[in-house]
Amino acid sequence: MSDQAVSDTENGPPKYRVLLGLNHTWANDLSLSVRGNWYGGYTNENDSNPGQFQEFSDLVQVDMMLNWNFSNGRLAMTAGGTSIFDEQPARVEFEMCCGGIVRFDTVMDWQGPFYYVRGSFRWN
Repeated sequence: MSDQAVSDTENGPPKYRVLLGLNHTWANDLSLSVRGNWYGGYTNENDSNPGQFQEFSDLVQVDMMLNWNFSNGRLAMTAGGTSIFDEQPARVEFEMCCGGIVRFDTVMDWQGPFYYVRGSFRWN
């Protein structure tokens, strides 16, 4: 980066965040939810060495959930995941502490994908 003034996103959150969710239901028994999280890029300046910058590019993470209701809605099964394609923020080049590989103040999910299966039963 040149000696020009750095934008107001320096050492801060991404320039923007866009959240887009889609839900679809088939015959009120099966539903699918997909959510995309789009984080804008930003610039980080090294606190220990002013003038040293790292550029972070945009990042898109996808969450998905499939839900199936049966037995007249008394039973339900859900399978899903967050960050299902394992997209993670870029590794930091400086300001690493305590074994961290990403910025500790990031608003992006950095712990990798998380998958789950859940069941529920309604008895009244």
